[in-house]
Amino acid sequence: MDLGDVGQVRCIVGRVVVLAQEGYRNYCHWMLEILPKLALLRDVDSYDWIYLPRLDLPFQKATLALMGVDLGKVIEGDVGVYFEADELIVPSFVSLSCYSPHWVIDYLREHLMPGGQSEDVQNKFSDRVFISRRRASCRRLINEEEIFRYLELLGFRRYDLEDLSVEDQRLLFAEARVVIGTHGAGLTNLIFCKPGTKVLEIFQAREDDTYCYLSQVLGLDYHCLQTVPFVKVDDARDTVVALELFQDAVSMMKLL
Repeated sequence: MDLGDVGQVRCIVGRVVVLAQEGYRNYCHWMLEILPKLALLRDVDSYDWIYLPRLDLPFQKATLALMGVDLGKVIEGDVGVYFEADELIVPSFVSLSCYSPHWVIDYLREHLMPGGQSEDVQNKFSDRVFISRRRASCRRLINEEEIFRYLELLGFRRYDLEDLSVEDQRLLFAEARVVIGTHGAGLTNLIFCKPGTKVLEIFQAREDDTYCYLSQVLGLDYHCLQTVPFVKVDDARDTVVALELFQDAVSMMKLL
């Protein structure tokens, strides 16, 4: 098929690194699968451009900048536009489904946590963190207010990660001693936690071991709570967790 019949063809002079893959709009896939591909370019002499899908979410450009990528060299794809380059460099996939190897986490921490924390930003957040999904499109905790009222008595503060920059999300998790939240991409920020940080992941109908494995790699004290049976379909539904069941799970973490 002649591409000229269905869209615009752009000719690119030079070597183009292709980082595009599905899931690029999801924070977890972006962080654990796409950004680490940059590590595979260490043995590449040089390249002229990086090809990615359209970057329309704040965390995409923010993390690329932290990784030292020149945003002026990024070519953004679009519907109906095709690219023809002198040479393509296509890094392999770096992670298996739900599992990120140790080197991926080390690489991200090295590049996204440069230097130490300065005195003026330490203790900016609570060290007992409850991650909210009340503004998410799916897998919400229907009785989140009830759950948070209980956690508030234990010194927890609630955070909507949509309101925080990448830098503040990094700092929030780096300062945390306890992190509680429902399964979702926001827990990818566990990569910034200190070893020994206590984690409670609340599962809805979705079965996904990503953050369990991530916690093992990082040396975190991981716990989980399943609210409903896992299903193969409709696994994005909202859920309710019985307060007594939740209190028992928190008690097992020995926070007091």
